Amino acid sequence: MTDEKLIESIRIVPDFPVEGIQFFDVTTMFKNPDAFEEVLDRILPDKPFFRDRGGVTLTGGEPLLQPEFARALSSLLRENGIDV
Repeated sequence: MTDEKLIESIRIVPDFPVEGIQFFDVTTMFKNPDAFEEVLDRILPDKPFFRDRGGVTLTGGEPLLQPEFARALSSLLRENGIDV
């Protein structure tokens, strides 16, 4: 999947939560399983680095504002041996 196609699967909400901020709603990836799998496919090649130096960290508003996405991605990463 190209970067452009992956970006198209993300809904951009202008001026949220305040004017001038763009919110990237990644929960729309659930409607496109190929995009969600692409995220995982892009993370997995770095797996050797995560083992030695930690794992994937979800920060900012994503875990709070998009908990379903955070849970789903965390589950997939753990199933593939990556700490979250």
